[in-house]
Amino acid sequence: MKPEKARIAARRRFSNVTLTSEWTADLDLVRWVGGVTRDARMALRLLRKSPVFTATAVFTLALGIGANTAVFTLMKIIVTDALPVQQPDQLVVLHDSGPKLGGYGNRMGNSMSSAFSYPLYRDLNSGTSQIFSGVLARAQGPFTSVTLRTTGETERIAAEIVSGNYFSLLGVQPWRGRLLTESDDEATSSAAVVVSHGFWEREFGGDAAIVNRTIRLNDHPVVVAGIAPPSFYGISLGETTDVYVPLAMTHRLLVTEEDPLPDRNFAWLTLIARLRPGVSMQQAQNAMGAIYPPLRDKQLAYVGVAWRGFLENFKRRYVELTPGGKGYSSLREELEKPLQYVFAMTGIFLFITLVNIANLLIARGSRRAREMAVRLSLGAPRSALVRQLLIESCVLAGIGGACGLAVAYLGTPFFVREFSSNLNEAGIKAHPDAFALGLSLIVAWQAGCCLGWGRCGNRRRRGLRKR
Repeated sequence: MKPEKARIAARRRFSNVTLTSEWTADLDLVRWVGGVTRDARMALRLLRKSPVFTATAVFTLALGIGANTAVFTLMKIIVTDALPVQQPDQLVVLHDSGPKLGGYGNRMGNSMSSAFSYPLYRDLNSGTSQIFSGVLARAQGPFTSVTLRTTGETERIAAEIVSGNYFSLLGVQPWRGRLLTESDDEATSSAAVVVSHGFWEREFGGDAAIVNRTIRLNDHPVVVAGIAPPSFYGISLGETTDVYVPLAMTHRLLVTEEDPLPDRNFAWLTLIARLRPGVSMQQAQNAMGAIYPPLRDKQLAYVGVAWRGFLENFKRRYVELTPGGKGYSSLREELEKPLQYVFAMTGIFLFITLVNIANLLIARGSRRAREMAVRLSLGAPRSALVRQLLIESCVLAGIGGACGLAVAYLGTPFFVREFSSNLNEAGIKAHPDAFALGLSLIVAWQAGCCLGWGRCGNRRRRGLRKR
């Protein structure tokens, strides 16, 4: 036959070339999946036949991966996670900068200090409306603790004094009831407070009927307006808050000789603002350079300090803006470096774990040399042997990784409690999130690949030496 007629006859007999190619590819895929499935079943049988080796390898992998996941979760919570609020990237922290004033004001953490009185806060809140959607004020410390009286028993709890726009500016939604509003921050308003979710569960047993119920703080009757959501721990990481109290109730609840609200010389508040849409940090900082000096000079007239140099230093003070998406915390400043060292140590531990398991697999694989030789003599391709070794290592790493995730999920709260009691008392949920769990699975998969390729490389080198 002529070539053209032969080509037409072949196509007529063997049908469409494209369909035949696709059918062949489907068969190759099915055969490959079937081979992988058989190798996985064989790997499970081999692991079941060696329970001591399997238990040792899985326990070691679970310990290494679980420890890394727990430390990574703690680092993520303390160092990288933003506040559990709406659009945290728009938040900025207002803090004093310039010459030191010798104890005037209070330390906020992250090497920042705050020296804002309540009248100065009101001036800043009303005078920065062109750059900020609002400015909130808060105060917390030993002086804000109050006594809760319930059924004849008394207990000291941690209160956080907040402005009326605290929750609305942060964009926090209530878990039960309602949160504080600006109407609650007026002198003539009824006494209303919000309890934290952790305190609600711990003190009231999760009873939803506590909303709109009257409790006594420092022997003053107050109404529980609502319950904060469980994910909200406040602005300062690591500080425990049991109840949120509006600023207007300060003199009624706190033990002070005089009302601190009208006192311009009482610098006790820390401020956080939310940038208006379209306003950058630099633009707000430039505008603050023109807004703050007149307010500072107004404040200066009320400062009752007469020692030399204080007034000159006060005149050179200015307000600096710092990104507030993570809030501020002295705990972050204290634990960031130690956590980095611990994470590096757990990483080294995981690497040593993988090396030890690889050595165990290599030593164990030396007894299978006869099996591999028989399979090669029967016609098994080398790629099939390499695939089997890789799958065996991946199955082992997968089981160890799954156990490591369980160890991390159950052990991270204990690790957090031992590492920092403040985080545990603050009600921070310390379980690994989806990102941490996904990263751990990737580590387990990488570990399996490294173990498998290490075994294949060792077997290849032994084969070359035999030749």
